[in-house]
Amino acid sequence: MQELKKSSSGQDRILEFTSRKLTNEELISGLSSGNPSAARQFHIRFSANISRWVWRIVGADEEHEDLVQQVLVNVITNIHSIKQADALDAWVRSVTIRVVKDELRRRKRRKRYLLRNAVTIEEDTAADPNSPFKQAHIQSFYGILNQMPPDDRIIFVLKHLEGYSNEQIAEYCGYSISTAKRRLERAKSRFLENAMKDYKLMSLIGGGDDVR
Repeated sequence: MQELKKSSSGQDRILEFTSRKLTNEELISGLSSGNPSAARQFHIRFSANISRWVWRIVGADEEHEDLVQQVLVNVITNIHSIKQADALDAWVRSVTIRVVKDELRRRKRRKRYLLRNAVTIEEDTAADPNSPFKQAHIQSFYGILNQMPPDDRIIFVLKHLEGYSNEQIAEYCGYSISTAKRRLERAKSRFLENAMKDYKLMSLIGGGDDVR
C-alpha cells in the first residue's frame, strides 16, 4: 500500500514511496513532486528504452547521451501534462519522438551528418556486431535515413525497426490513421528507391507490401 506522510514543515501531504514497484499514478505523482524514489524508478523503467529508441532513429551518434538526457528532462518537466496515467508509456515515446524530430530538423538546417563511423553498434546485429560486413550494412542503412526528411525517417524506423502498428505510430506521432499509412508508404518508397542503388543493401531487401 502506498505510504503518505506529512512533511515536517506542516505542508500538505508529500508522497513517501517504498522500494516496491510504483503504479503509473504514483510514478507521475512522485515525479511531479520531485520524489527521488520516483525518479529512480522512472530511470530504471524507461532510460534503456529511451536510449534504444533514440539509437534506432538517429543511428550511431556522438550526441546520443545528450539526446537521451534531453528526453528525460522534457519528460520530468512536463509530467504534469499527462491526463491519463495508463497513457504514460505512450506519452514517453511521444516525447522521445518530438525531441529526436526537433534535433533532426535542427541538424538538417545546419546540414550536419548524423552517422558517426567510430561508434560501436551494440544491438540489432548478429554474432559479430563489429565485423566490417555488418558495419558496412549499418552505415549504408543510416546513410539512406540521413537523406530522408525527419518525419519520414522517424515513421519508417517506428514501423520497420521497432515493429509498431499503424495505430501505435499514429498515436505516438499525432497523426490520423490515414495520414500514418500515407506517410509510411511515402517513407518506404523513398527508402527503397535509394536502397536499390546500394549494392550492399540490395540483397537484403525483401518484397511484399507491409504497409497495411
